Amino acid sequence: MRLMTLLAVIISGFAHAGDSSTSQVEVLNLYDNFGSEEHGATLDWGFSTLVRYRDMTILFDGGSSAALLERNAQTLGVDLREVDIAVLSHNHYDHISGFDHLLAVNPEVKIFLPNDRLIGGRPSRNAEEAEWNASHQRGYRFPDADVRYMKNHQEIAPGIRVIVTNSELVGYFNKYPPNDQEPLLLGLPEVTLAVETDTGWVLVTGCSHSEVVRIVQAAKSELGGEIKGLVGGFHLLPYSEDEVSLVVGQLHDELAVNSVAPAHCTGEVAHGLLEKTFGQKYTEFGLGARASF
Repeated sequence: MRLMTLLAVIISGFAHAGDSSTSQVEVLNLYDNFGSEEHGATLDWGFSTLVRYRDMTILFDGGSSAALLERNAQTLGVDLREVDIAVLSHNHYDHISGFDHLLAVNPEVKIFLPNDRLIGGRPSRNAEEAEWNASHQRGYRFPDADVRYMKNHQEIAPGIRVIVTNSELVGYFNKYPPNDQEPLLLGLPEVTLAVETDTGWVLVTGCSHSEVVRIVQAAKSELGGEIKGLVGGFHLLPYSEDEVSLVVGQLHDELAVNSVAPAHCTGEVAHGLLEKTFGQKYTEFGLGARASF
């Protein structure tokens, strides 16, 4: 039976978390508008996921409400005081708000933020200043926290890296290409988490404002290995079935992504096409769902 279980994990690329002997990376969806409330947690627009890797616990994004993140974490059996590292994908309320609760219960946690001026980031004039900013700067969004701003791809812990991209267009869903005549913001910095396994890398995205294909391309170029898993929001909700089909084909055929676990802003059309294309390598990663690599 043990052998059959192990074979099932290898074939599918995902398994339920809890058996550390068959996986290196475990992810739990703590906050999402996608999925169901069967696990007892409450659906709400936003995203947050907990990543366990070796002896590290990482909170990626925090959802729209600090109070709801607190309740969902308690419901799903998560103690946020055990979080070692927090990573923010981008400065939108539905991803950053829950960090206020995290800091209330875990004030010493290390927080890695995109280098966004609106949360205290700033450009660097030279390499020395950039290094100082990354390790010392405290932004006004979290003035008393241990904050580091991520301007470039870099390792933040052994086997854990961040991939930094920049969205050329950020606005409401109906302002995304091809409906991009009135962009609201330009140049939104975005951070993707990359975790190394024995067989490749697991990427965790927030909203993929930089476009999920561009994020995976940047990760493959920087990391040089196979993308074992792609988890999170792919931001395909605004697009037509034909446009989504092209993106899914690129992920599967051109970029050779092994497994996908979409959530949050991915959209129902994309979920259907991803499941059809990836088959057993697709996991419906809604609220309360767990996946292992």
